[in-house]
This record gives sequence, C-alpha cells and structure tokens, in this order.
Amino acid sequence: MKCHAFAAVFLLSTSGAFAQVGNPLVTPATLARTVCSTAVTPQPGGKPGLSWIQLQTPTASYLLPTKSRQFYALSPEQLKADSAVVGHEVTIADYEMDHIWPIEVGGHPYEPKNLRLLLAQGPSGARAKGTVVKKVHTRLCAGSITLEQAAACFKGDWTSCK
Repeated sequence: MKCHAFAAVFLLSTSGAFAQVGNPLVTPATLARTVCSTAVTPQPGGKPGLSWIQLQTPTASYLLPTKSRQFYALSPEQLKADSAVVGHEVTIADYEMDHIWPIEVGGHPYEPKNLRLLLAQGPSGARAKGTVVKKVHTRLCAGSITLEQAAACFKGDWTSCK
C-alpha cells in the first residue's frame, strides 16, 4: 500500500469563493518530470502505460462520495439555473468533479479544498474548462508562461484565460 504525504499550498481565489491548493510535487524545477513529462509508466498485466498526470488523477471511487455530497448540497435555485443551461432537469450525471487548480498545471489531485462540482456543459462548464486547461498546459510546457502564471489563470474567472 502506497502512502503519499502532501503539504498543501493555499491560495485564495480572487472571488474568495474557493481556495486553490497546489501539488507540492510540482515546482518550476520539476515541471519536466511532472506535469510536462511525456514519459509513460508501464502497468502490470500488459495494460497501457500511464502518464504522470494520469497517475496523479484520483479514481472515481475517491471522487464519487465528494460528488454526491456536493450535488445534494446544491440549492434549489442553483439546480434550476443549471437545468436551464442543459435544457432538462439536472441529475448528478450532468456534473463533473473539477480540480479548481487543474492537476495539469500543478493543482493538488486529492485535496478536498481543490475539488468542486461543476456542470459538464455550458460556457463555464467542465468541458469548456478542459479546453482552456489544455491550452494553458501546452503554454506552460512550452515555456511561454510560468507555473505561477498558469496557476493564476484559475484563481478567478478561468473563462478569461487565453
């Protein structure tokens, strides 16, 4: 059984609504062997290898209890607003667990304060955010932005990130 100890780095979001938590394994000095690594770790039994990011990503069994807890805590007003976005009455399946500070740019994979429920669809949904995360990750790994700049992208309104 592997145990991982993580020291949390807390950064308040510009809105103050959520805290971002960084992965202490990811620093400017470790980018090439962490989030920017293209190395693949072989898996037992002939399964496809996994990248560093895939190895850091929490399993569904870890995320599901948090997703369920957060879904059932949504207000009726939020459920109604989200239903308007997707065009039907929302269910838990309409949401994804979002890493506020994405793993791909140094966010902590397991810290509950870095996880929130996010509607999958819509202009500020998880799928739209995924596109932004990929762009920021590419820029980070190309050296055109720093780790600090990449993290800052997700401190507030990530929809304005380029």
